[in-house]
Amino acid sequence: MKIILKDGPGIAWAPYGDHWRQLRKVCIMEFLSAKRVHSFRPVREEEAIRLVQSIIISSKKTSSSVVVNLSKLIAMFVADASVHAIMGNANGRFQHRDTLLQDVDEGVRLAGGLTPVDLFPSSWFVRLLTRAPQEAEDFRQSLSTFMDALLQK
Repeated sequence: MKIILKDGPGIAWAPYGDHWRQLRKVCIMEFLSAKRVHSFRPVREEEAIRLVQSIIISSKKTSSSVVVNLSKLIAMFVADASVHAIMGNANGRFQHRDTLLQDVDEGVRLAGGLTPVDLFPSSWFVRLLTRAPQEAEDFRQSLSTFMDALLQK
């Protein structure tokens, strides 16, 4: 996590203290106020309609036994609703949704795994033997490049 969060811990991983309280206050006052959350209701409703339509379409494609990957559809719903609310992408779908979802899965895999470096953090020898730090650095760089490219558009 130290490698992935190289540029700062943000609110999720910040230690409790004055800085964390200030971040929390900004989030609550600016991003999570009742007025702000209510303003995104049309976005959530539009994306929920798309989710239901995609479930209906998926179930019609299969014949007798209906097998729908709800995990994938809900992940797509969350990604689309988030990007739609953040970037205002109301005219079209987020073209890089699959890349974003793959990056989220990879981040969860890297953050959730237990590596030898976690067990022996001060051992330089263990760092040489394991690939985890390099994988985390590669992931951080690729995610930064992806986000920079999105923000440039």
